[in-house]
Amino acid sequence: MKNILIISNNDDIWLKPAWLSVFKNKNKNKDLNFQKIIFVPNKLVNKNFFQTNLYYFSIFGIFDFVKLLLFAIVKKIQKNFSQSKKIEDYIKTENYKFLDIAKLKKEIELIKPDIIFITCSYVIPDELLDTNKNSIWINKHASFLPFTKGLFPFIWNVINNRNQGISFHEVTKKIDSGKIIYQEEILEKQSMVAFYKEIYFSFERYFYSFIYNLEKNIEIDNDGGDYFSLPNKKDLKSFKNKGGKIISFRDIYE
Repeated sequence: MKNILIISNNDDIWLKPAWLSVFKNKNKNKDLNFQKIIFVPNKLVNKNFFQTNLYYFSIFGIFDFVKLLLFAIVKKIQKNFSQSKKIEDYIKTENYKFLDIAKLKKEIELIKPDIIFITCSYVIPDELLDTNKNSIWINKHASFLPFTKGLFPFIWNVINNRNQGISFHEVTKKIDSGKIIYQEEILEKQSMVAFYKEIYFSFERYFYSFIYNLEKNIEIDNDGGDYFSLPNKKDLKSFKNKGGKIISFRDIYE
């Protein structure tokens, strides 16, 4: 039996529905014991809520910003009408006001998880990674590693004419550079939102494929590659010149 602790962004649009789909289908692997999911606030690098939204507005532009807002509203309404079960029905939950290292260390020492799975926008400090040597930290990265590590990989992959994909890898002291346990190429999508819909609306399938590879001790080297940070207006122009889209109206209603 593997004990699992999850640290996730407190995100109603993507991550909560994704994890809920995993918990609903946990009979796919009865050796998994989901102990707890800890929610931390969403963040974009070192930006607060206002700075994050200002970034999206200024870099993506007003039309894409409004469409993203509409997408979020529609998905929240759909969630409220369609979900009969909540995450709390399947697993213990706790909300943190920030990435509380001292509190997380105590949680890890108490649970002694075999797997600590992160779907959060924080760089995990060495102090946490070293808390329990028997725990393996896993991250989901939305790119076909080792290429395009870092932020907004979909945008950078379009700019650099690379294939899109998803990778589950160990978390180490170097960002997005731990050995890869599972990865899959994702066929070209019309927009960044369509790409993330594929990842998060199919997250349960990807997650249990990762578990299968982990149990079979399948590992892929993650050496080399490159790292990218936040795109600026010039980068977004290159992205759109290559045919890239942030969101389409079709993404909102489908």
